[in-house]
Amino acid sequence: MNIVQLANPAAFSWQARTQVVNASGEILDRVSRATSPGSGETIMDFESGAHAGLCVRGYRHVFTLSFPTALPIRVHHHALPRLHRRMTLPAGQGLGDQTLPRTGFSSPGNYELPAGHQDMMLHPAFVAFQSDGTGWLCGPLSQNIAKAGYTWNQVDSRTLEVTVAFTFLGLPEGVILGDEDRVEKLFVKSLARSDAFGPCWFEDYHAALLRRIQPRHSGRHALFWGTWNEGIYRSIDADFILREARWLAANLPEVGWIQIDDGYEKDADTDPFPAANLGGHWQEETASCRRRFPRGMRALADDIRALGLRPMIWFSPSCSIQSPLFKAHPEYFVPDARLHFETNLAFPDYSLPEVRAIAVRALDRLFVEWGFEGVKLDFWSYGYEQPRLHLRNHSATNLEWMRWLETEISRRLPADGLMLSCLEPANGDPFRGAVWDQHRIGPDIDGVGLETLEEIAVWLAALVGLKQTQLRFSAPDADGLSLFRHKPLDDAQWRLATTLMIATGSVTELAGRLSEQTADARMPAFRRAVAAARSGQKVACPGYDWIENAGHAPRVWVRLDDDGRRVIGLTNWGRGAETMTVTAGNAGLPEGAMIRDLFTGEETRLPLTRTLASGEGSLWTHGFPAT
Repeated sequence: MNIVQLANPAAFSWQARTQVVNASGEILDRVSRATSPGSGETIMDFESGAHAGLCVRGYRHVFTLSFPTALPIRVHHHALPRLHRRMTLPAGQGLGDQTLPRTGFSSPGNYELPAGHQDMMLHPAFVAFQSDGTGWLCGPLSQNIAKAGYTWNQVDSRTLEVTVAFTFLGLPEGVILGDEDRVEKLFVKSLARSDAFGPCWFEDYHAALLRRIQPRHSGRHALFWGTWNEGIYRSIDADFILREARWLAANLPEVGWIQIDDGYEKDADTDPFPAANLGGHWQEETASCRRRFPRGMRALADDIRALGLRPMIWFSPSCSIQSPLFKAHPEYFVPDARLHFETNLAFPDYSLPEVRAIAVRALDRLFVEWGFEGVKLDFWSYGYEQPRLHLRNHSATNLEWMRWLETEISRRLPADGLMLSCLEPANGDPFRGAVWDQHRIGPDIDGVGLETLEEIAVWLAALVGLKQTQLRFSAPDADGLSLFRHKPLDDAQWRLATTLMIATGSVTELAGRLSEQTADARMPAFRRAVAAARSGQKVACPGYDWIENAGHAPRVWVRLDDDGRRVIGLTNWGRGAETMTVTAGNAGLPEGAMIRDLFTGEETRLPLTRTLASGEGSLWTHGFPAT
């Protein structure tokens, strides 16, 4: 039985069928159920109740899209900008096409699986469209136990077949159906738009999501300062942290949090292996270093609070294979779960009650006994999102155990605690926003080259420009903004990186030994930039072609703050000088509105025209007080 949804009977139609993969690996055709709540949208889910007791490895909805004309069909897939610096592709070109440029994010060091696999938990919407505005969008409305992965095939000039697959990761024999929460719902909508492909195409899907999930959306926290970047790494102690905290409290009122990164564990400053993980927290005597924190971690957290700031701590639920825990209990860990770029790390099997007990004890120590109010969770989701990982206890899927860990952390934090997810593939996934305030989107950017910085900028454009995820779900965290002197960026590169982070609203953290850099020539501009840092705001990319972007990031960014303030960023990613113009209309301001250069303090009126050298940025504000 097929479901047929007609946007315009004479113009466009789609059909759907559902295939179920049973415990033996056989593919069975089953009936899908669909409801149409209005406005052309359809909600689909597998009829789990009709097949209670059936053991299923996964299921997939197969859609056949019939377009009205032979105009070229293009697709947008959530992995494209992350892996190939493209927002759309011709439908006949697959993600695995070797002619596509590949970014650092598609290297084996980041992803071990083909682009588009379910474990790549990026923003989960898929779009197919033609240049006349005929289009089709689908995306999951739930992620209870599985995630959506997409593949597509162009059958002929007017027909596209799209497969949306849900696979129950972690359980090789599958799950027993019967519980409605163990299947996923899918939003499907045909589109007939006069607007070109762009941000407005995702509004209905996001609205449907928001009717079903409740994001924390506390991503507009005050900034935090973290101890890792700018060459600090594990060389930390209580005196250093409190010295920086006192300076920040006195000089940067925008900073509300002090985040202690990896390095607080026993002998972590001399240990070549990562230590701040489940192995380090297995026993109390290794959880913190009395040599560098003689009064203990609770006293440090209290000292931070006494300065009017809030304490936040780094933690990883992974484990070093050099740790006593791994050596004593290798059976506690998922077999063959390794990262190419951190082969030292193993991932605990949280389906085992003994492992959960160790994790709960560690979380109690961090957030109850020590009193930290926020977390940066690192090296974590890879342990759940690799499909080859098989759990020893088959009572729940990987995704359900991931949610268990998230819930155990969040319930120990204050309601307004800060939750930052780091080093995980799921950047921009709206379902993560139900738990996380912020998500780290890339590597430490101090010292990276122009090409890598542009890769980050393309992904930021997809998140904050195309999909506007930061408005509703969680805030992207580009990196710790600093003076970037550790791996020195020249002045032009420093302005480029700072412009990108401030204009996109992707600054949530600061970094560096700032108390020692008060006389640095960049400090006045740095302070002005910090005063203009905000997340959770609308971001526009005037003049950017979301279809034919040719792998390049926007040159112009406009942050449209909800209180009427504006930030304008110009970024030159090219190899030569470029001239750029921003009009008052682009910025949503009256003609002749006054703007101020955050780097030089210069004032001028819109429209703004500037010529930038290669690898340079220019940052302007309207409505922010002079500092």
